[in-house]
Amino acid sequence: MAHNLGKEPIIFFRKEGRMSTFWDLLKNSTITQGLVTLVLTATVCYLAITGQPVPELVAYGFTAVLGYFFGVKTQQAIGR
Repeated sequence: MAHNLGKEPIIFFRKEGRMSTFWDLLKNSTITQGLVTLVLTATVCYLAITGQPVPELVAYGFTAVLGYFFGVKTQQAIGR
């Protein structure tokens, strides 16, 4: 068994690491994009399930936000 003498122990969860990641994602607007996409998706689904008509403006906004969100995710995946 190899010993880890003189080296720092492996720590899987660091509180400050998670918070800095959160603020980095918020700064890059990843969290904001996801929340806006989820809210619009929930709104369109609610209107469709309750049988109410989806306003044209909401439908156009939904498709634009959804297209942008998945377009950015695709570009990020290609960039890796």
